Amino acid sequence: MPEAVNAVAVGDPSRFKVEHSEREADIVFVKALTTKPVETNLLVSTVTGQETSLLLVSRGAGACIYCVIL
Repeated sequence: MPEAVNAVAVGDPSRFKVEHSEREADIVFVKALTTKPVETNLLVSTVTGQETSLLLVSRGAGACIYCVIL
């Protein structure tokens, strides 16, 4: 998506931390909050109303930070 992100929603916020900043509107940061295998969905909405749904999967190898550039 070539336009800026204006909202993100994570299905299970107890398993993943998701951050988005208006200063870096094309980047979404995602971090697994547990070292156990977990998954949830992530909904990303852009300023023009486009929405993308992603499946977040952590295999439990340790908490990692992912930078998603849309």
